[in-house]
Amino acid sequence: MGCQREATDGNQGRLVKIVVTGADGGLGGEVPTVFTDDELILLDRSQLDVTDKDAVIEAAKKSKPDVIIHAAAYTNVDAAESNPEDAIAVNRNGTANVTLAAAEVSAILMYPSTDYVFDGEKKSPYVETDQTGPLSVYGETKLAGEVEALKHDQTYVIRTSWLYSQTGKSFATTMLKLFADKKELAVVSDEVSSPTYARDFARGLQTLLKTRPDFGTHHFSAGGETSWFEYAQEIARQSGAKTIINPTTAAEWNAPATRPRYSKLDSGQLAKAGVELPDWKESLTHFFKDRP
Repeated sequence: MGCQREATDGNQGRLVKIVVTGADGGLGGEVPTVFTDDELILLDRSQLDVTDKDAVIEAAKKSKPDVIIHAAAYTNVDAAESNPEDAIAVNRNGTANVTLAAAEVSAILMYPSTDYVFDGEKKSPYVETDQTGPLSVYGETKLAGEVEALKHDQTYVIRTSWLYSQTGKSFATTMLKLFADKKELAVVSDEVSSPTYARDFARGLQTLLKTRPDFGTHHFSAGGETSWFEYAQEIARQSGAKTIINPTTAAEWNAPATRPRYSKLDSGQLAKAGVELPDWKESLTHFFKDRP
């Protein structure tokens, strides 16, 4: 059943058992660094294919978790445009399977989703009740996954934005590689949101499980907002890179998938419950302090 670690929950006096799907991904890989006082069953893609309904339900019945963190996802935004069937299979159908499994064993389901479920036309931060309108296959399939996840009455859908991590591929790690190879590069300056460090996000999930706000959809991303261009500049500043970074537009960049121009999430609902993240620049500092 994958990598398993046991610990005692001092507050509850018992083990809290958590299954993590996609345990080798950007978010799943960060969970063990945070959930150190729980029994974790870490399942990567080779150990559990979430598109296999029977295997997912069997895994849940065998482990009987209290919580499932469904971190497995198809996250290649541009590739999804030419491989929609793969994105649907994982993000919608896989989530449907995990939802059935969670219901089968009465586990809390935590489904991380994305700011890309919005069209980016709003001029102020998006709240949970705002109308969705994804512009990409990735956004559409993650929204479809939300619909599936919410069929279970013990589900947290947690939308976040521009997630980056020590594990897996993300904008931050890609920039660091580019800085090592290139003297100059261009980065999109007219798309704005909040870069969110996956390890800080995982800490937020841990707090959410302790505070237990109402089930349903919640927004949860780092404080502040920035463009990809300014984000890249801050990565360069904190890493000491000397690469020249020039602004470009999304139209000039012409990526296969359309991103929302503005997708800052309002995390006030969870903040009232005591679940908050630091400002994005502070989170980026955490990222560099955690670098191996």
